[in-house]
Amino acid sequence: MNDLGVCLGCTTPGTCTPACAQWDLDGDAIVTLADFALYTGCPNLPLICPGGSIDHYKVYNLDPEVAPIPGVLLADQFGTGLVNLTNLGKLGLPVSKAHAPNPPSGVLLRPDEHLSWYEFFEPKALQLVRVKNQFESEAKGAIWTISDAQFLLVPAIKDGGVANGGIRLEQHWKCYNAAPFFNPSVTVNLLDQFHLEANVIVGSGRYLCNPVEKNSEGPPSFPEGHLACYGIPQDPFGGVHVLDDQFGNHPGLVVENPEMLCLPSIKYLPEPGALLSFGSGLMLLGWLDRRRRQRAIGR
Repeated sequence: MNDLGVCLGCTTPGTCTPACAQWDLDGDAIVTLADFALYTGCPNLPLICPGGSIDHYKVYNLDPEVAPIPGVLLADQFGTGLVNLTNLGKLGLPVSKAHAPNPPSGVLLRPDEHLSWYEFFEPKALQLVRVKNQFESEAKGAIWTISDAQFLLVPAIKDGGVANGGIRLEQHWKCYNAAPFFNPSVTVNLLDQFHLEANVIVGSGRYLCNPVEKNSEGPPSFPEGHLACYGIPQDPFGGVHVLDDQFGNHPGLVVENPEMLCLPSIKYLPEPGALLSFGSGLMLLGWLDRRRRQRAIGR
């Protein structure tokens, strides 16, 4: 359970709580990510379901020296290919979130399971998608554009602490640069293992992360479970920690200012012509491409 997490595999009426909504919102007799996309009630209460969920993550910058890792095979919805990981650039901590002024519950599904953000670069043509989560309230999902892939997210533990017998989240993500058409402009309170951060203003979406299979090790545990990552102000923070993941032990990592909040989400690939007319679609893609280029040069 977490602060309105993603409830999966719940087939018994009444086993998902709180009972402020009928969880099977799409009528297919099982609670899945599709129902989560339609959910609009109880924005600050925990959602509990025996089928498992995905936590929210608060993403911190890292200042490490990590040897490159060549030839990692990644397969997701957009294709399969080898990438070369060049550095370990960020660390995602499970975080409890509540819309301000409500206090975070502090409840997390897997409080010890972090995410290592490994850098790489893989070009991708601009593509329009729809994203649905707690911040994107449009009935069909918000319009985002995605482009080049830049990060592989790998389950990790920090400082050797595992309370529940090891890493259980058999899920990797491949993160694409993203640019939504609108910002959510919401304010949240965030509580993770480091500290409570109040009145955090959530900015524009920055990355959309697809579930991905790594090195033919098996499909993701949550094949529909995407992460949408939004920029947040960089609150001054610092500390030195040890990180362990599938690629090895990383001692002495300098964890610095947080910069993103990632939400469990689902992604729709719209049918051709379903979003916009051809002309207006080209105009929007042009605007988003200019915005991406401006962000890349810091404007």
